[in-house]
Amino acid sequence: MSLTVNEYLISYLIKSGRAKLSIIRGGGGGGEEEEEEDEEEDEDDEDKDHEDEDHGDEDDEKTTRMMMVMMIFIIIIVIIIIIIIIILVVLVLVVVVVVVVVVVVVVVIVAVVVAVVEVVVVEVVVVVVVVVVVVVKVVVVVVVVVVVVVVVVVVVVVVVVVVVVVVVVVVVVVVVVVVVVLVNCCEEEEEKEEEEEEEVEAE
Repeated sequence: MSLTVNEYLISYLIKSGRAKLSIIRGGGGGGEEEEEEDEEEDEDDEDKDHEDEDHGDEDDEKTTRMMMVMMIFIIIIVIIIIIIIIILVVLVLVVVVVVVVVVVVVVVIVAVVVAVVEVVVVEVVVVVVVVVVVVVKVVVVVVVVVVVVVVVVVVVVVVVVVVVVVVVVVVVVVVVVVVVVLVNCCEEEEEKEEEEEEEVEAE
């Protein structure tokens, strides 16, 4: 960095003090040597001042570059934030528009349905009543038919059972009669055979 006013004054005072010391010391024969030493020291101080100025310039350049980079970075961040805000605003607007359109469509559909219902409600009621009456009649007819069928089935089953029972009884009776007759016949034949044998033995 460049020298400030205070640093310049301090260096000037140092230089002037050294010059006064060289004048005071210059009374003897070694005054010229002391003056040469003072001049060399002044040159060294000037070289150091120039080096400090060069380093200060380099620091200034680095600082300027860092400031530029920071400014560019901040500008990029601000631009990104603005773009994000714009996108969010657009999305919100799109959502609002979609919601409004949906609400309008629903309202229109409901209005149309209500109008149609108001026009057709009487006819619908009449049709519903007629349908209910027809359904009731059909149900009654079906119930009657089912009852009749059930009764017929029951009667048929009863008749079949009775017939089967009668047939079984008749068969059993016939079998018993036949068995009894056969047994009697067998007994009679045995008796006859025994009688014949007795007669044969008696003769």
